[in-house]
Amino acid sequence: MLQPRHVMCGGLLALGCGLAWAADAPGYVLDSRGEPMRSVTGDCVRSGSWTSQSQHPACDAPRDRIVLLPGPDGKLGAVVVRSAAGEVRLDTAYAAAEVSKAGAIAQQRDDAASVARRFGAVQAAQPPRPVSFTVYFATGSATELTPESQPVMAGLKAELARRPAPEITVIGHTDRVGHAEDNDTLSAGRAQAVRDMLLASGTQTFSLNATGRGEREALVATEDGVAEPKNRRVEISVR
Repeated sequence: MLQPRHVMCGGLLALGCGLAWAADAPGYVLDSRGEPMRSVTGDCVRSGSWTSQSQHPACDAPRDRIVLLPGPDGKLGAVVVRSAAGEVRLDTAYAAAEVSKAGAIAQQRDDAASVARRFGAVQAAQPPRPVSFTVYFATGSATELTPESQPVMAGLKAELARRPAPEITVIGHTDRVGHAEDNDTLSAGRAQAVRDMLLASGTQTFSLNATGRGEREALVATEDGVAEPKNRRVEISVR
């Protein structure tokens, strides 16, 4: 027969009350079914024999942790963390929630340094974010970049050099000068020219697709026959 024991549980003093002290789960207070008792926050109640070596599968399983991180541009969204025990909303930078195995949610707050310590290896293993570049062409030309597009092209090549196996999509466009059929050919030629520039620079890719959209997707809406420099462009997406 079990002897009555005094136990502090969630701020309440329990005397006996059907608790069991199991030899196969040292350090935790068990109920009559052999399950760990829990506090009002959902944590397992420790006994006086608990040490850092005490282990119980229901108590020592890793907790789920959710941290809301700002984007590279500093913008922030929001996330609602739900469990059987309730829900919390995270809507400030580095707001965190830890969910126990029992479903209890504890709100916390991290910072950039603590996130780096906890999750630095995971963040480093993530692929780079997709980026995009736009270069512009001289009027009527399928090969001549504008002077201001030269440094953009250099930045594109530098970005590709940092990525082990990027996927690249190249889409050419034209303004509305000339016939639509001719502009289809011109836009495809511009996309092909950018593709050739990247390959000539030694870019190693997983995939590199180039296509032309003619005058269909104008960046600046114009009447037919209007020469608009911003529409004579090639858009490059890298992921």
